[in-house]
Amino acid sequence: MRTHSTLLITVCFAAAASRVAAAQIVRGDVVDAATRTPIEGAVVVVADSVDTRVAGAYTGDSGRFAIRLPGPGHYSLHAERIGYASSAPQPFEIAAGATVVEHLVASSAVVVLKADTITGASRCVVRAADGAQTAELWEEARKALYASLVADQNQMVHAVRRRWWTKVDASGAIKRVDSTKTDTITDAQPFSTPATPEDLAAYGYGVGGPNRDSVYAGPDADVLLSDAFARTHCFHVRLDAEKHAGLVGLAFTPARKVSFAEVMGVIWLDSASARLRSVEFRHTNLFPEISPLHYGGRIEFEQLAGGPWIVRRWYIRLPVVAHGPSGGGRIGFEYMSSPHAEYFHEEGGEVMSARPATPPHS
Repeated sequence: MRTHSTLLITVCFAAAASRVAAAQIVRGDVVDAATRTPIEGAVVVVADSVDTRVAGAYTGDSGRFAIRLPGPGHYSLHAERIGYASSAPQPFEIAAGATVVEHLVASSAVVVLKADTITGASRCVVRAADGAQTAELWEEARKALYASLVADQNQMVHAVRRRWWTKVDASGAIKRVDSTKTDTITDAQPFSTPATPEDLAAYGYGVGGPNRDSVYAGPDADVLLSDAFARTHCFHVRLDAEKHAGLVGLAFTPARKVSFAEVMGVIWLDSASARLRSVEFRHTNLFPEISPLHYGGRIEFEQLAGGPWIVRRWYIRLPVVAHGPSGGGRIGFEYMSSPHAEYFHEEGGEVMSARPATPPHS
């Protein structure tokens, strides 16, 4: 059975929102607490009466925003900036079909994740926000992860995207390029995981491929932010001065014993700016005979001018396990009775160029 992985495109149709007969709109602006100047690229978050996030939007170059709400009722909203303290929620109420104007003030207090004050031996807690040391890291990671999901009819991304499928050896050197594909898309999220967080928690990270082969998913922003992921994973602080100098990691591991494929990994943030850099992960319960140092995946994030965050690059590398002949070259072939990695299959994608764009009208 061929093993590979994929992150599929999620297409969002803005036309669906236009069919709502009596829309509720909250609009306004965001200014800096110290300078009182408009803030471009801040994320305005709307939560319902039980503090569940229901909508969000980026502010434009004038600091303005407009958000369509799911219905009338009691809400709160606040502005978030990565690397800055979050402002207090501002409650408001809106009637059916009404428009409410709110003015927000974003904190100018800078958040610095001082690696020398964080111990790598923090206790592991289920739900990152429950641990004293993990809470600060999770707050900044959550901001950037959520920012990558915020998209409405004015915050789509126009991107040139490349995909690849290759075979590599244990050192990471490419043995053969199976195929590549380049296309142009206009979408809210160029890459996303091809399964819901609830299904991944219930059935594992092996999902059915189009040819009934094994496709292994990675945890994108939607998965990492989900309640399903939070309740099934344990979090703790991770430092790695040798390979990740200047970064602070929030590690996650499965919090339960299961027989299907799970994931473990690290969310890496810049210790000086608190900006999200990458998520590294590997699958568990799959290849006990293969060193985990040789396989896994990585998702790299980047913020575009004007605010939107995107997945800039990702890959998933998995071994193709075999018995029998192995080796070659000067030493010839040898027979290995135990399972071994014949080679590694890597699938990935990257955004070659991207810019904020208004989606086409339907």
